[in-house]
Amino acid sequence: MSHCIFCTIASGAPTESTVYEDDTMIAFIDLHPLNPGHTLVIPKQHYTTFMDMPPEEFGPFMERAHAIAKKVHRAFPSERLGMVVKGFDVAHAHLHLFPQLTAMDIMSHYSPELPPEASAVEREVMAEKIRAA
Repeated sequence: MSHCIFCTIASGAPTESTVYEDDTMIAFIDLHPLNPGHTLVIPKQHYTTFMDMPPEEFGPFMERAHAIAKKVHRAFPSERLGMVVKGFDVAHAHLHLFPQLTAMDIMSHYSPELPPEASAVEREVMAEKIRAA
């Protein structure tokens, strides 16, 4: 396996924007948040896609992701909370959770241009708001 930034994060590399962590997964604020509160949820074990994840791990992963999604939604209220699995940008299974402010927000994931990078301070403020929700 070539270098995987998500494996580096999952192995304990310091991140100032951790929203949730346990023995099997970690959730943190996206470096380029689509909207405030945009959170990535990843398994610590490297799986290229969720199709590679054993079913007995996928169910509990999604249950915890659901709980994290509720916290994101409480911290950053919106009409909808988007959940997207793409996987082309980083070859490590990951789930995007983001407040959906408009119907078109979901389409922003298919734009070739990234949203602006959030500073470490901005990401930590978002993470703290979600942790407290």
